[in-house]
Amino acid sequence: MLTLLSTPAAAQESDFVDCPIPIRTDGYINAYEMIGAFSRCVGLNPTLLADSPVAAEIVDFGIYEQNPDGERSIGGINHLGWDDRLPMTKGMTFGIRAVISGIEGRDEISLRLSRPVRNAEGEIETIVDTMFRPVKEGQLKMHLFQLSDKLEMVPGSWVFEIHHQGKILALKRFVLVHDQ
Repeated sequence: MLTLLSTPAAAQESDFVDCPIPIRTDGYINAYEMIGAFSRCVGLNPTLLADSPVAAEIVDFGIYEQNPDGERSIGGINHLGWDDRLPMTKGMTFGIRAVISGIEGRDEISLRLSRPVRNAEGEIETIVDTMFRPVKEGQLKMHLFQLSDKLEMVPGSWVFEIHHQGKILALKRFVLVHDQ
């Protein structure tokens, strides 16, 4: 177990908080345990994090394209690369694919995307798009976004999340930058 110290700015020694980081002796770090440890450390509500048998495993992330030649692929979508720093290119599709487990029967998940937008005054602000999707055990879910309009091409942090009953099952952050 490693320890991370967290404190507010201009703090005194007594303000430091011990934040244990879950790491096994073989070096393995469970992503969900790490998210929980980090959220407790910085004061997020740990009940927002998944502690139920329902889970989402991200199987790939990055840039995708529709399968142009009809070859067999997952959901007709080809995965092109494991990038999380992406150039803003009109027509680019990016995001995550995840397998949902621990579902009994049919259920529902929400797919959330926090992304920057430019408002009417030209200032950048963040919006959250939410979609609800039915899901069953072992099902692959795609959470993708295609840059199809110049208004959508705003640099910054784009965060894809999968939620179940108010709990975060998976989260992946991308940084979009101007095309070089």
